[in-house]
Amino acid sequence: MNESMDRELSDWLRAGPEFGPREGLEQALAATRDVGQRPGWTLPERWLPMQLSMARTPSMRPLLAMLLLALLIVALVASVIFVGSQPPPLPPPFGLARNGAIVYGENDDLFIADRLDGTVRVLLGGPEADFAPVFSNQGDRVAFARDTEEGFQVLSVRPMRSMTLNVRVRF
Repeated sequence: MNESMDRELSDWLRAGPEFGPREGLEQALAATRDVGQRPGWTLPERWLPMQLSMARTPSMRPLLAMLLLALLIVALVASVIFVGSQPPPLPPPFGLARNGAIVYGENDDLFIADRLDGTVRVLLGGPEADFAPVFSNQGDRVAFARDTEEGFQVLSVRPMRSMTLNVRVRF
């Protein structure tokens, strides 16, 4: 474009499209229709890296990302230490660890103590020497040893009925 066209376009822009010179606007629009878009290979960004052609502004994003990463690592380490320092939960009681009656031998007799009120009753008494009572795994029988003239015998009794079974093992 030439200087007269520039002057006319600036006058038109100052005065507005309704009041400016009409023929100058038409000439400007006609000139822009004839000129095509600039090819992409003529742009400097196409040939030069943008870091060289643009001024870099310092950014806080990498510093912020490193700070957040450090906080995340500290939180993970703290949670691992906290979880690792907790005592392991106890398993539910089973077998011999289950709460229940206690059976024991005293003065050659067998006694059973109730778990609820702590009352003690004789499970098996008499002139025989009974000792080493042990509950079965199911808890429905008590095995014990008896010392007789014939030798040691292993017997069992039901703790609720105090009835001796005839299971004899001789040593």
